[in-house]
Amino acid sequence: MPKLSVLVVSRNTRDLLLECLRAAVHRAAPGFQEVIVVDNGSGDGTPEAVRREFPEVALIANPSNFGYARAMNQGLERARGEYALLLNSDTLVLAGAIERVVEAAERRPDAAAVGCRVLYPDGRFQPSSFRFPSLLGLAMAAAGLPRLFPSHRLFNWDGYGGRDWSAVHDVDFVTGCFLLLRLEVLREIGLFDPRFFLYGEEADLCRRFRARGWKVLFVPDASVVHRGGGSATDPSLRAWTYEAKQRAILFFLHKWRGPLVAWIGNWILLLGSFPRLLVWLPADVLERLGSRGRPAWQRLRKLRTVPFHLRAILSPGWLQRSWERP
Repeated sequence: MPKLSVLVVSRNTRDLLLECLRAAVHRAAPGFQEVIVVDNGSGDGTPEAVRREFPEVALIANPSNFGYARAMNQGLERARGEYALLLNSDTLVLAGAIERVVEAAERRPDAAAVGCRVLYPDGRFQPSSFRFPSLLGLAMAAAGLPRLFPSHRLFNWDGYGGRDWSAVHDVDFVTGCFLLLRLEVLREIGLFDPRFFLYGEEADLCRRFRARGWKVLFVPDASVVHRGGGSATDPSLRAWTYEAKQRAILFFLHKWRGPLVAWIGNWILLLGSFPRLLVWLPADVLERLGSRGRPAWQRLRKLRTVPFHLRAILSPGWLQRSWERP
């Protein structure tokens, strides 16, 4: 039986996935790990490419987009390792990272989940550990305070502003782009909630871990590069993922704090949309006059969430499944 099961869910990210697998598979010691790829109905030849270059990888090819949580559950049901490492297809695992997070889990038997240092492609630190969604955190984000004061403990409440990320920390949850799970505990509490189609599923899982007394760790001595937005290659899809994130936050609040808190959260997100409009419209004009880079109007696509939030005042749209992208 392998020590580790590495699981990757992919959707139209063939080239990124192959690069991810080259880093994760070829560096592993023989017999240490198995690798499982779940493809969510890609139309770019992903399954064929994986079979051709990595015949040793177990491949589950879904006929359509099952969503991240449901697809990852397919892989977890098949996993045979003591630990499961969840990877995004747009990540590059740096040398020694996998072994170090496994060692960290071995040293901390009270930890059910372990995350590591996440980097942008240019080497900058990428926040990967967060507090669970809350009305306080939503209010700070709606006011733009985490961007203005990233090191402030209150203004960047959800992102643990001011924390020293060179040390090991117990956190609420770590991002799912690189997430080590203790499989025995996972099977005890249950797999991902498939109602989270995209985003929010790792926060919900870590919330269930912590409700049972398990710890969630951030360890700084293992690193992974996360390019982000691997499946969102066009502006309309990026706008859709922005909406999906907001829906996932509201569904999390509804599930763990009740419908009233989710309704208040919806109002906060709605009111937070209007200051962005006041910033993005002038930016659009300036960028068009200067003809520099991507037009700012593409950012305005994110305001497609406004009609959703308006409708959700009367009906909790975050409970509907019609928002899932096919």
